[in-house]
Amino acid sequence: MDPGAPNLPEQILGVFTAPVPLFRRLSAAPRWGWAMVVTLGFTLVMVLIWAGQVDVDALFRPMLSRNPKLTPEMVEPIIELYGRMLGLFGALGVLVGLPSLSLFLAWIFWLVGRAAPGPGGSPSYRQALSAAVVPGLVSLPKALLIGSLCLLRPVRGLMPDALSPLSLGAWLGPGHGKLQALLTGFDGFLIANLILLFLAARHLLGFKRGAALVSTAAAAAVIAGLVVMNR
Repeated sequence: MDPGAPNLPEQILGVFTAPVPLFRRLSAAPRWGWAMVVTLGFTLVMVLIWAGQVDVDALFRPMLSRNPKLTPEMVEPIIELYGRMLGLFGALGVLVGLPSLSLFLAWIFWLVGRAAPGPGGSPSYRQALSAAVVPGLVSLPKALLIGSLCLLRPVRGLMPDALSPLSLGAWLGPGHGKLQALLTGFDGFLIANLILLFLAARHLLGFKRGAALVSTAAAAAVIAGLVVMNR
């Protein structure tokens, strides 16, 4: 390990207490592997707890009923299949989706760095991966919170994000459609993640303010698209 590379406890503490010094250290010695492993682990446990508590019928029947191509006779076996496979589907979504998202966000950062390099030149892809992954550690408390809430109160047919009390969408009534999905996905934890992505672009990748804003806005657009499509 490089002498100046922050270890995992330093990364977790740094995103909450001193992100700028952390990102400057990561710029000189990029590290992202253990941050990814821990984020995957916390998220996977939360999703599996949720999958074991959620009312599958209440979750999927309204969505399936809105599909004009599905008859009532077709809806029942689909709900039964989801009931048996929801934990597996959720685990695959975490283990494939989160790394894929991180790789894609890192690619965006790397492209912006190539198009508009900062004073120190274009960042490496390892630096871009560190900038995409490490800020996500700020969402570890969210996984703990949602997993705990799933065990402490009825989940009904709610998606995990809708259980977070820091989500504006969680306080809206039914009928808001995609707007509610977007507001539910963009809770306080995700906003903190985006702020950290901006700081990482500035201090880890060495972007100027404009390039940092562009890369963070692109990341927000990608995440918003995924949030809406998954509802």
